[in-house]
Amino acid sequence: MSYQESRTWQRTLGSRDDDPHAEQRQKLRAGFEQFRARVEPLASEIPLSVPGYTDHSISHCDSLWSVVDMLVSQEYPINPAEAFVLGGTFLIHDLGMGVSAYGAGVREIVDATDWLDLLASMYPDTYRAIQNELKRSLDDNPNWDGITDPKAKAALTAYLRANHADHAKAIMTQRWKTSNDEDFFLLEDAELRHYFGELIGELARSHWQDVQSLPARFGKVRGAVPKMPADWTVDPLKLACILRTSDAAQVDSRRADPLHTPFRQPQGESKNHWLFQERMLMPHPKDGRLVYTSTRDFTIDQASAWWLAFDTIQMIDGELRKVDAILADLRRPRLDVRSVAGADTPTRLSEYIRATDWVPIDARPVINDTEGVIAKLGGQALYGHRQGHVVLRELLANAVDATRLRAAEDPQSVIQPVRVTVTQDSDGRFVVEVADQGIGMTVEEVVNFLCAFGTSGWNSYATRTEHPGALAAGYRSTGQFGIGFYSVFMLADEVTVQSRSTNVGPTETAILHFSNGLHERPVLRVANSRNDWRREPGTSISFVLRNGAQGISELVSSFDPITDLSDLGRVLTGQTRRAALLCGMQILVQCLGGAEYEATSVVPWREMDPGILFDQLYFPDTQYSQSAEYARWRRNFERYSRPVCGENGETIGRLSLNLDPEQRPHAYRGRTPGRIYCGGFIANEVHDIGGVLLAEPDTAARSSTRAGLSLREGRRWFEEQVELLGGELANISDRLTVATWAINMGVPLEDQPFVLGKGGPLTPAAFQEWALDRDRIEIVDLIGNTADYGDGTLVFLDASNDALVRLGDDMVSCPSTEDFDLIRFIEGPIGGELEFADEFFCTGESIQEWWIDSATSVAGEVVRRAAAAWGVSVIDLLRASWHCEQSWEEDSGLEILSVRGEKLRVSGLALVRPTANSPVAAPSV
Repeated sequence: MSYQESRTWQRTLGSRDDDPHAEQRQKLRAGFEQFRARVEPLASEIPLSVPGYTDHSISHCDSLWSVVDMLVSQEYPINPAEAFVLGGTFLIHDLGMGVSAYGAGVREIVDATDWLDLLASMYPDTYRAIQNELKRSLDDNPNWDGITDPKAKAALTAYLRANHADHAKAIMTQRWKTSNDEDFFLLEDAELRHYFGELIGELARSHWQDVQSLPARFGKVRGAVPKMPADWTVDPLKLACILRTSDAAQVDSRRADPLHTPFRQPQGESKNHWLFQERMLMPHPKDGRLVYTSTRDFTIDQASAWWLAFDTIQMIDGELRKVDAILADLRRPRLDVRSVAGADTPTRLSEYIRATDWVPIDARPVINDTEGVIAKLGGQALYGHRQGHVVLRELLANAVDATRLRAAEDPQSVIQPVRVTVTQDSDGRFVVEVADQGIGMTVEEVVNFLCAFGTSGWNSYATRTEHPGALAAGYRSTGQFGIGFYSVFMLADEVTVQSRSTNVGPTETAILHFSNGLHERPVLRVANSRNDWRREPGTSISFVLRNGAQGISELVSSFDPITDLSDLGRVLTGQTRRAALLCGMQILVQCLGGAEYEATSVVPWREMDPGILFDQLYFPDTQYSQSAEYARWRRNFERYSRPVCGENGETIGRLSLNLDPEQRPHAYRGRTPGRIYCGGFIANEVHDIGGVLLAEPDTAARSSTRAGLSLREGRRWFEEQVELLGGELANISDRLTVATWAINMGVPLEDQPFVLGKGGPLTPAAFQEWALDRDRIEIVDLIGNTADYGDGTLVFLDASNDALVRLGDDMVSCPSTEDFDLIRFIEGPIGGELEFADEFFCTGESIQEWWIDSATSVAGEVVRRAAAAWGVSVIDLLRASWHCEQSWEEDSGLEILSVRGEKLRVSGLALVRPTANSPVAAPSV
């Protein structure tokens, strides 16, 4: 059916006999048909820009007339002027989905700030390179088919979809040029364009915006155009409601013709849209509801398409209900259709859109205890017990994000420091405040972002729309998960947020107050007195510590109560510095009216002298910093720390091995650990090294991170560290430790001992020579405390038997050093990748399971070296070997003698040289 056959067209713009307004009606009809003829070729180009999408051609525009017939009855009040405006919105509402709707083509898009913002949000690490390559491609061919980079095409498709409604407004006033350089408009009639053009553009734009914004924008009915009947008024609100509901409701096979599917080849989500829409028949109204049915049942393989149909039906139902509420409340003519049949539950919808061989039941998780979930996921369940410092970190991260965003949006603004203050109120309660002069929030943003648990306030979409140009300028939000603010309830019940956006004045300061944590609804209001106004934009979050003075200790994660409050400023400054050291923003701390400390500065950490960086990392204003031990660590960091780089060559850390010539390293695993920072804020600690390493968070708690340190770069740095340490590897313990770490890193050191035998340490070469004359080697994990017993042999403390023992002639002992901690943050596989599936030791244990744990351990290296010495493969050697676990059972484990001659048992691995054509002999176990 053509649009001219629709009931709505015929009763408004269609010709009729004895028409007293024939001239005016003809002017509108001719204007629309000329308008439509200009739009049709542009709409036909849309599939080139959004391949795989359902139909957005002139056919979709025409179909909307018939959908209106379903939504309203013959008596619904629509006059010819309203029909002309409505038809115009049908023509252009989706026209911006095609590059052809932009007068200068792709060039017009790629030169826009909002384009670069979107590109930066999709490809933050490579957006500039993509942009440069895109512009080079357009220099050769300025059309869509001249774009060679699939990422650029994907971003352009996303841009067109995101901006098509906004561009609809511009289309109505846009001048186009013929090949003869003559100007023309899509709506050529200057009079109609003058009276209706801007309104058509605004209404077309509104179909992609929040329905709740319609009354404020289109609340007034417009008078009739001169020379037209006085009762041909235009109600924009009514038309906006009809446009959005008819566009939402048109989800039938006219938009996904089954004969077109092979040519469009939709992928991903688009494929599901095609799959369900090509099965949909045209809806029909019944008893005030739209009824959707399908041509065929959905099989189990098409379940995802059925669920997309259900979600779409619910969306249509929601639009109809919201529109009806607005029209009823404002006493405007209500649509005759106000909901969708079956939209309430999957079971009800399956009566209309059937499924075969499966039952649509919505089994998605449902959160009933919202308060409990937020309390857990925003508190100790996520961050851990006694992690009060997390509150400080998360609030500082939000404050710094807001300040960075203001700087990116307005490079001329003077950046003010973030401030942390602790005061006591008149009741003696401790009040902590984190305040910034950043971008601030309006009342709506407080609701949409801060109060929306799990919604990051500065996600890429919000930043693009509210703060254009910031992403293109390099702004990146530290917060990603939208839950950091809620950590404050770990320490407090009474919390107040005071915020003023840069876009509003002091009188529009927003105040959100929680009086009883998450147990009661917070109160949101606009400041109603001068005392509540913020003179400068920004946000402050203040909270009353729940446990008084004990809450102070919890804030800084101290296990001991802080009794001397005069020292609080220094302690809190240290925790603030640890939390936000690399944020690149000045943070000032003041406690109880005392001195103001600078916790962090704007000096980039990459430009700091190594000694200064060490002091910033490890608190130079503490008593520990005055010790000889601290001075030794600092001196070593200055001497040995070296930068490490990411894949793009940018420095992502400065690290040094944590070895001390005078002390065993494990004694200091917790004293000066390396620190992992995400977005400038502490995320994790890594032992065995000192210094700093940048990373990206994998989890909302920031405890799981991706450092971007490649295996190649990690090995390069490690080998450099070993070379720098050189002769300082004086004692055998340190040498064994470094050898163990080297094996963990997959770069065994040929000149360092890696195991101990009965006669002392063995390098890899010495071990292989020692192994040549043996048919069995027993590997035990014993090295802890060692001593020379006086007869030239070493004795070991066997903790499992609480005895001093000697190694047997065929035994070697692996160091008890823990694995190199930095491995957790290195990207890429380390160690041998061998297929040991379905392979077992002689004793029945899985070789694969043992190898997964041991491939990069000293035991794994012993296996590789023994196999090399005996000229056999690793897998053949392990098949012939015995894995022996000590247990309470008699004669379990490997036999070893104590210094008193007692026979004891220990866990280990017995390697047996494989022999051809003979069974493998078992070791004495």
